[in-house]
Amino acid sequence: IGGRVATRRAGNLRFDHGAPYVTAKGDDFAKCLRGLIGTGHAAPWIDGSGNTWTVGRPGMSEIAKGMAIGLDVRLGTQLTAINADDVGWRLHHDGAEYAASHVVMTVPQPQVVGLLGRAHPIVDQIADVNMA
Repeated sequence: IGGRVATRRAGNLRFDHGAPYVTAKGDDFAKCLRGLIGTGHAAPWIDGSGNTWTVGRPGMSEIAKGMAIGLDVRLGTQLTAINADDVGWRLHHDGAEYAASHVVMTVPQPQVVGLLGRAHPIVDQIADVNMA
């Protein structure tokens, strides 16, 4: 779990790759980060320039793990399509189908089109999103 806030392990080594820190641009996510700091899943980090950022503790993946507490997270599952219905969402995977009331997508913008289809309204809304 974590995607772009990932921590890898190899033997006794543990290292982060992807996003080196996170920052909040909105009040809701700022509150979320404060909560993660409060539970020990994250910590403030001051860089060499005096800027304060938020990092996962002990690794970046702890941010996502802390946010996922209480959720039904399915790892190692590659979805092939996601469709909205009257109740929520239908997630398709290798002939199986899961029902969900909410879906959080952390995949790059081009993969959203492949999962939701070009006609979904969010596709146009994120068309100009570029990854840094």
